[in-house]
Amino acid sequence: MQTIEALLREVPLFSSLEPVEIAYLAERCQIIDLEPNVIFLHEDELGDSMYVIAHGSVDIIKALGTQEESLLAIYQEGELVGEMSLLNPLQPRSASARSRDNVTLLVVTREAIEQLLPRFPRVAIDFLRIMSERLYATASVKIRDLVVKNQELNQAYADLQAAQERLIQQEVLEQELRHAQRIQQQMLPTVLPKFAHVDIGARMIPARMVGGDLYDVIQLDDERLAVVVGDVAGKGIPASLYMALVCSLLRATASTTTMPTDVLRVVNEHLCDRDMDSMFVTLIYGVLNIHSGEFTYVLGGHDRPYIWHGTDGSATEKTARSRPLGLLHETLLQSSSAHLTRGSYVLLFSDGVTEAMNQAGEQFGRERLLNEVIGRNDLSAQALCDHVVAAVERHQGEAPQSDDMTVLALRMT
Repeated sequence: MQTIEALLREVPLFSSLEPVEIAYLAERCQIIDLEPNVIFLHEDELGDSMYVIAHGSVDIIKALGTQEESLLAIYQEGELVGEMSLLNPLQPRSASARSRDNVTLLVVTREAIEQLLPRFPRVAIDFLRIMSERLYATASVKIRDLVVKNQELNQAYADLQAAQERLIQQEVLEQELRHAQRIQQQMLPTVLPKFAHVDIGARMIPARMVGGDLYDVIQLDDERLAVVVGDVAGKGIPASLYMALVCSLLRATASTTTMPTDVLRVVNEHLCDRDMDSMFVTLIYGVLNIHSGEFTYVLGGHDRPYIWHGTDGSATEKTARSRPLGLLHETLLQSSSAHLTRGSYVLLFSDGVTEAMNQAGEQFGRERLLNEVIGRNDLSAQALCDHVVAAVERHQGEAPQSDDMTVLALRMT
């Protein structure tokens, strides 16, 4: 094992001492050995000695044991620890020291240094140089920490501002959506018109706050009424705006055009002329003569309706081919007709009904819909619509609604 004199000679601070001075200092030093993770200096405590690392390494730690704990430096062999206490006995230690591994320390008291410096001034110069380097390094670390914290604060402030902006924008958007929802609801019939010998019901549930489905009931004259169910491609605000346009075109055209095929042909021309980013709508438009019971309807790429008679419980599904509106000027439109009598039902619906899926990915489907409505002759038109919606919701279970859902029913009384 090395002697204290041999260890002192390896310390840069004492490398310029004469052998007699080394021997003098060695007589006044103590040697201690530490195992790893031993704290031998405590922050904010007073001290009267410094330590020279003869072997091993030491962690210098600020705010030990707190949330602000940080590793300031790692000192190696030949470096000093706690030297500031030798200059100012009233100055508490500024950090804690902990052995990083197996460490050998030389303990040098204030008294030994005070006796050594007058006899060998060179040590004082080296001592001041070491402390100056330490102070500079410590100041650099603190400045770097301050710069990092300042950058973090600036970033946190910027993030807070951005988050606040997003919240404001989200609130504005939600207000606009609520306003759009009110406008859309006002565009659809809030109270369905009443006609002799015809009971009418309707229900629409959008998948989002605003939707792309539409329905309408239009009194054409004293004998005829028109019913409409439509489904705009897409959902949300774009679909709702397109839906508003279609509603306006339908009402304007229905008031001047007699044949259902002509109504949809004119609407299609207007939509194609606008070329609205390949958006389109599927529609079923039907006209019922209240007195004769003749129901003439035309499909624009839409699901065919169910028409059944309460006396025999059968359902009629035949219909002509068709294409959606708003895609091609030359659209395929052909009308179909059915004769309704007392007890007859007509059910118009969007594909949000038949394509509604449960958690297993199974669609509600046309067959299940037919089974739900056939035989419900005791229900009013509105009750029938509510029954269909309830059946679809039971089928969906916990699965989210993926599309707007609309049903409209006519019942001859």
